Amino acid sequence: MKRNSLSLALKTWLAVLLITTAMGLISVEQSRTVNAASGTTITMKAGEWKSINLYTQFTNDRPDTLTLTLAGYLPDWGYFSSDMLAIKPNPDILVLFPGETGKFDLQIKFGPRVKPGKYRLNIEVIGSNGKDGILNSDWIIETYKYDVIIEGDTKKQDIVYIDQYSDSNNQGLYAYKNSKNKYGYVNKNRKIVIPAVYDNYGHFDKNGIAVVGMKNSKGEHGYKYGLINKAGKYVLKPTYDVIGFPSEGYYQVVNNKKHGFINAQGKVAIKLQYDQVKFFAQGLAPVMKNNKWGFIDKKGKLVIQYKFQNANLFDQNNQATVILNNKYYLINKKGKIIKETEFQPMWD
Repeated sequence: MKRNSLSLALKTWLAVLLITTAMGLISVEQSRTVNAASGTTITMKAGEWKSINLYTQFTNDRPDTLTLTLAGYLPDWGYFSSDMLAIKPNPDILVLFPGETGKFDLQIKFGPRVKPGKYRLNIEVIGSNGKDGILNSDWIIETYKYDVIIEGDTKKQDIVYIDQYSDSNNQGLYAYKNSKNKYGYVNKNRKIVIPAVYDNYGHFDKNGIAVVGMKNSKGEHGYKYGLINKAGKYVLKPTYDVIGFPSEGYYQVVNNKKHGFINAQGKVAIKLQYDQVKFFAQGLAPVMKNNKWGFIDKKGKLVIQYKFQNANLFDQNNQATVILNNKYYLINKKGKIIKETEFQPMWD
């Protein structure tokens, strides 16, 4: 019992000692590249991620494992929740064994609820003993102070509607419509990235390219279509009556009812000469001339002759369903019939 009492007293004494002399037991050093000194001014917009270049070097001189985390604190306000202030440290938690050193890289974001103005922000390094639980609460090892200026948006956000499903390829841009029924793109914080100047829009694909349309009386449906990149620059000015979805780096295009393909740079890859085309899959695409379907490769070479009433794309087994003499067959990539098959929908 005496040993247990002595152990408890020793632990209590150690806890007090750690709290009152933490800076003596744990050395906190800043590298020479740190610009996160007291009074550093940061200018940012609500909802914008900002790197504050916090490269702080911590040295664990204690004989125990140390766990370090970061927190944001506004004097007279308290610790902010993520909807007001988000902190993205790298790593999230720094676990130091005796004698180890480590550092945090850091980004912050004030939420849209924060009104424009000037704020004092403290970034606190919080330590705890991760080995034997001597301390029942965390303690502050170091505090870095910043003056943060939150700017208002000086441009009026004329946004009537945002297509929340238009970032299907995770490119970080969503289509929006303004009060003049023009389309552009915003980021996830509703900030306009590409102004609304288009009459029609498509989703940004995995290449970071989107199809956009402009009204044009000469277009097949009253539009001409082109391609833009994520900076809103034209890769291809509105030129075609139709531009389809990309497949294996090629886009279907139509002008004057003739079909062909362009590449992601907007250049003609396969001449517009077909009555109809479908997507590329497994390196081949079904194409139609004179009401008969065949297959071309990505150089535009006809590799399976025009003889089918309809044709589907090649699948992962390098087989395609075709219709010949009103029957459904599976063929290989040389055009040879493998076997007769059951009815399957013919996809455009």
